Amino acid sequence: MIIFLKNTEALNAEANLTTEERACAQIELKEVNDTEIAAKEKELTAKDKAVVAKENSIISSKVVIAATEKTLAAVEATMTQRERDAELKELLNEKRHRYLRLREQDTVVEFERLRVGSDKAGVSYPG
Repeated sequence: MIIFLKNTEALNAEANLTTEERACAQIELKEVNDTEIAAKEKELTAKDKAVVAKENSIISSKVVIAATEKTLAAVEATMTQRERDAELKELLNEKRHRYLRLREQDTVVEFERLRVGSDKAGVSYPG
């Protein structure tokens, strides 16, 4: 709208001017239009740069989110492995305890067998 008003004002004023004055007025009007166009181009360039910066920010955020998700997956895998290791360790301890009890029972049984055998053979033990 501003450009239209300026053009209308320029045309009205141009009717009262000489050819040389008209040429100067047209040059000035062209310079004003060129300046406005350059200003709008700069504004659009600035907006484009802002959009690119926002897109880069979004991309960076997505990269951070992906890295965080990978880290969480690694932590979960580590926790799962630790839980498995703890379960296996507990199972191993139970089996080791059971084995020691059986060995102790076997030792007691073997000792009793030897004692009974030696008693039958007439061997006496002190104490």
